[in-house]
Amino acid sequence: MPELPEVEVTRLGIKPHLEGRQITHVDVIDGRLRWPVLRGLPKILMGQWLDTIERRGKYLLLKMTNGISVKAFLLAGQAVVGVGNIYCSESLFEAGIHPGVSAGKLTKAQCERLAHAVRTILKRAIAAGGSSLRDFVDAHGEPGYFMMQTKVYDRANEPCRVCKTPIRQITQNQRSTYYCPQCQKR
Repeated sequence: MPELPEVEVTRLGIKPHLEGRQITHVDVIDGRLRWPVLRGLPKILMGQWLDTIERRGKYLLLKMTNGISVKAFLLAGQAVVGVGNIYCSESLFEAGIHPGVSAGKLTKAQCERLAHAVRTILKRAIAAGGSSLRDFVDAHGEPGYFMMQTKVYDRANEPCRVCKTPIRQITQNQRSTYYCPQCQKR
């Protein structure tokens, strides 16, 4: 593993060639790092703009102009692990964030609200025994009841439980997304 001097020398060497440029090609030569490289990472990075290359300790930090939606960012598992499609839609509703907003455009306050919302929704789901869509049952053979509590997920065209506006369904990255256009404005 390279130490800080080698990482800084690398950063200084690649910085003038990469900063401010658009990513047009990504090769993952060896995905065996401290944390596994996300399988879909090349697809996520394509078309992004690399703003700056920084270093923190022995790690290079590539800061992008992030065009990925906040929902896709959550589902990618790089920031939070364990947030699936249901809990993602519910967390975004809880935080009042539109699912199509670019993850890189969130304010610090929105990020804090979203982090709190994710924790809240996951705790509620665990208390309700999870979500039984097809075949999930707990250790006692009981289904989960979180789906009965959802405020947006799988409720397309039904009135929002908060404002009565019809819930909308869109498709993002081949996944259904549910949101309230009134409570989750862009």
